[in-house]
Amino acid sequence: MNVRVTLLQESELRHQGLLNRRFLLLAAIGAGALVVVLLIGWGLWRWHGHRQDWQTARTTWAKTEPRYVKFQALQADYGRIKALADELQGWRHARLALSTVLAEVQRLVAPRPIQFERLTVTSQIELIVPPSPPPREVTGKPAAKRGAAEGAVTPAPAPPAPGVPARKFRIMIEGRAAGEQSYQEVVGLGNDLRTAPALAGLFDSVRLQGLRQVSDAKERPDERLFSIECVLLPRKIE
Repeated sequence: MNVRVTLLQESELRHQGLLNRRFLLLAAIGAGALVVVLLIGWGLWRWHGHRQDWQTARTTWAKTEPRYVKFQALQADYGRIKALADELQGWRHARLALSTVLAEVQRLVAPRPIQFERLTVTSQIELIVPPSPPPREVTGKPAAKRGAAEGAVTPAPAPPAPGVPARKFRIMIEGRAAGEQSYQEVVGLGNDLRTAPALAGLFDSVRLQGLRQVSDAKERPDERLFSIECVLLPRKIE
């Protein structure tokens, strides 16, 4: 028969082993404190790094700010100068080469018994509105009215096209024609102004505004006074 005799006291039986409860508790507290210290140290290290980055960025900005402000001022000046240059270019595009027109009119009048008394050139600014695009078709919801089809296609109003400023010139020619063919000469001058190759695509309309005999028709029966209006096509300012 085997007999086992335990010589340890009861209190020693409760705490037998390599580690006791007190040691484990102290180790857990120490590990937790170490983790907290590590987290605090890591946070302080990151805060210090961010603070250094912020100070570096602030120093860099202090050096860069004057150049940035100067760049903004130059950019604003460039925008104003460009806007002025574009406007001048638009006016240049809308300018009428009047010398070319007058030289061609002189060439057409030279062989005729016609004398100019006044030639007036005027211009005005008007807004040219291009034709609106066709309405867009969109698939709408079923119409509420009776007889409307499911998913009927309804035209959507197109946005209005922006207007473009343009210069419109008007040339008024006033003078007198002499000779038995004075009427035909004035009418012929108007037709030549419409069909001259050098003036092609220039005039919107050429109209004979007036043609009458002079006041002393008895003394000069073959002399007539006339006025011709030439309206040029609008020249866009763009």
